[in-house]
Amino acid sequence: MATEVDAFVDDPRFNQNFELLSSLGSTIKVTYADYGYRNEAHPEEETVLLWFGPMMASRLIGILRDKAARQDKIRIIAIDRPGMGGTDAVPGESRIRICREVVIALLDKLSIQHVCLAAHSGGTVYALDTLLHHPGILSPSRPYLALGAPWLLPKHTSSTAMAMIQRLPTSVVGNTHQLMKVMRQLGGSSIASSLASSTPSRTAETGDELQIIQKMWPSIVNRMHSENTEGVSAEALLLLQKVGNGSGWDDWGDYDLLIPRLVQSLRAANRGLRLEIFYAEKDWMIGDAGSRGPAWFDGCWTTQAAEVVDHHSRVVAGADHDTVWDLQWDATRTLFESIRAVR
Repeated sequence: MATEVDAFVDDPRFNQNFELLSSLGSTIKVTYADYGYRNEAHPEEETVLLWFGPMMASRLIGILRDKAARQDKIRIIAIDRPGMGGTDAVPGESRIRICREVVIALLDKLSIQHVCLAAHSGGTVYALDTLLHHPGILSPSRPYLALGAPWLLPKHTSSTAMAMIQRLPTSVVGNTHQLMKVMRQLGGSSIASSLASSTPSRTAETGDELQIIQKMWPSIVNRMHSENTEGVSAEALLLLQKVGNGSGWDDWGDYDLLIPRLVQSLRAANRGLRLEIFYAEKDWMIGDAGSRGPAWFDGCWTTQAAEVVDHHSRVVAGADHDTVWDLQWDATRTLFESIRAVR
């Protein structure tokens, strides 16, 4: 028997799909969520946030923010990346390019001209690549990008754990989704824990709303894992640059090579960019705030993009890599306030 939670997750807004003819020459099916504030009579009153999720890039991760987004008049678009949910898988070396094509095709389908962007961890790679090739999707009045715990290659960080993972054979990394299933069966999945970071926290909600959230979230996680998750392995390979003979990061390879090109693209499109980076106080994946990894990433922006990119970074006290967007911290509130200012 369907429950109230099932009815919520089954909301058509969270389970939409479309098809596009990709540059691979084949038709690709894509699933996505489109929720939050809608005003079809006056779409100019909608501020659209294009969300690039972390490695477990399910469209369902943020749906419990639907109410808050409606209150703040923010429309959120979240897309299942290849091999996740109902989105078809694609070859690893084409993954970033196809994701970029999907984003632009979906915005065109929805008649969305301008967006603000936000990303968590591995979503950073996709968000920056999209802006590099399509800077015109930024709002001319307030172009905005927020990055939470941005993914960095282990060679740039002080993370011993990620350095060890980087050395794992490709065959092992390529079976990440199978390992994830085993961990869930054993009841100790860190993946599930990291997904929970996208839910409102105990300090963000009280009373009946908190009880509803606590009741609904496990069912949402179960729904994610009932769908295709093989894309997690493809994500892991791409983020560690274990894709074929190249980096897999399209034609740029790393952020310090992308940023000068992004500056040129922004100038050509007559766009600036306000960039806010939220570093977790404790971060086992890219290093704690202020450590080698975050310092390197900040340095890429300050030394190569200062004339075009208004770059700010801050530390989210108490947060870790997985929870940087948790509503108990101020990062999400800052994000919402910043993108509301577009209006």
